[in-house]
Amino acid sequence: MTPALGLFVEPPLGSPSYDIDRDAGRTTRTVVGTDLDIGILGPLQIRCGGREARLPQAKLRLLLTTLILRENRVISNDALIQGLWGEAPPPTALRALRVYISQLRKFFAVLGVDEEQCTIITQPPGYRLIVPWGSLDRHHFDEFRRRAKDSAEGGDIAGATGCYRSALELCRGRALADVRGESALIESSALWLDETRLSVALRYVDLQLQMSQHLDMISELTMLANDHPFNEGVHSRLMIALYRSGRTGDALAVFRTIRSLLVDELGTDPGPEIRRVQQMILSAEPIAHQEHDLWTL
Repeated sequence: MTPALGLFVEPPLGSPSYDIDRDAGRTTRTVVGTDLDIGILGPLQIRCGGREARLPQAKLRLLLTTLILRENRVISNDALIQGLWGEAPPPTALRALRVYISQLRKFFAVLGVDEEQCTIITQPPGYRLIVPWGSLDRHHFDEFRRRAKDSAEGGDIAGATGCYRSALELCRGRALADVRGESALIESSALWLDETRLSVALRYVDLQLQMSQHLDMISELTMLANDHPFNEGVHSRLMIALYRSGRTGDALAVFRTIRSLLVDELGTDPGPEIRRVQQMILSAEPIAHQEHDLWTL
C-alpha cells in the first residue's frame, strides 16, 4: 500500500507486480497488467490486469470521474475546481488541484498503465484525460446499442436481443452511485446514463415480447417497476406480460398500484397509453406486440 494514494491492488497470481519501500516512501514499479478497464455504469470502478484498484479518497474519485466524463476533451481548471469544491473553493484550490492531478498520475503509474492506455495531460486552460476506445464500459455499451439497432432494422430480432442483453450485462447498478450528487456534471451525466440504460432495457423487453417471451419478462419487468415506480411505460409492459401469461388479476393490480402512486404522489392520472392497455385487458382483447409500439424510447 502506498500512503500517498491509499491504493490497494491485488495482482493476479504469477503476474508482475510492484513493490513499495514503506520506510523510504518509494515505489518500485513493474507492469501489473496491460488491460485497463474503467467502469462508470455502476459505482466508479478501475480494473487493470483483471484486478480492481481502489481509490478511496473522495476528492480523487470525484476528480477522476469528472475527467472520465469529459474523456479526450480539455476541462478548464475553473470547471474542475467548481466540481471539487462548488461555488466556494478555498484559496488554495488551484494548488490542491495540481496535487490531486499528480496523485492520479501516480495512481495509474503504480498500476502499470502506460501512456498509450491512459494519461492525464496538462493542456491550457486545464487538463485532459486521454483514453483509447474500449477502456470505458460505456464504449462497449454504446457499441452494443448500435449493433442492436442495426440488427433490429435488418430484421435480425434474435441478434438485436443478444446485443441489448450484452449491453445490460455491463451495468452494475445506478451509474456512478458512489459519487452522485457531488457535482452538477456528475449528477446530470449519471441521470443520462441511467435513462439510457432504461431505454435499452425496454427495447430489450419489447423484442422479447415480440418473440412471445412474455413469461420470461415478468421478473425483469417487476424489478424495473420497483426501480421506476412512476414510469408508465415499464408498468404497461409488465401488465401486458402478466396478461399474456394468463395473470389478468395481477395485470390489473399493477395498474391500480401505479394509478394510486400517480394520484397520491404527483396529483395526476395515468396517461392514455396505459389506460388503453387496461381497457383492453378488461375487455379480454388480445394484445399483440404491435399494440404496444406506443412508447418511443
